[in-house]
Amino acid sequence: MDLKKTTDELQYINNNLGDYSDPETAKLAILNKLTEVEIQGNKLSEIYKPINDKLESLKNQEEILYQNIKDTYPGLSDEEIVGEFEPHIKKII
Repeated sequence: MDLKKTTDELQYINNNLGDYSDPETAKLAILNKLTEVEIQGNKLSEIYKPINDKLESLKNQEEILYQNIKDTYPGLSDEEIVGEFEPHIKKII
């Protein structure tokens, strides 16, 4: 899965179009490389999908927690909330 290598190969094809016997051959070479890029991109998407899903879940949990805190302590500003929770979070980390 070397996207840089494939990109370099596409650049090589572009710089040496005269080496191909006809435009169709050059077109096929380019399409093959673009297909490789698409396959590599799909593989990377599959690798990062669970991470992105987890981040999205954490974001939703954060929003729910924030709303619960604001509902429970409506008089506190965001800065005061951070000041209250920061020492507890530092202990966890």
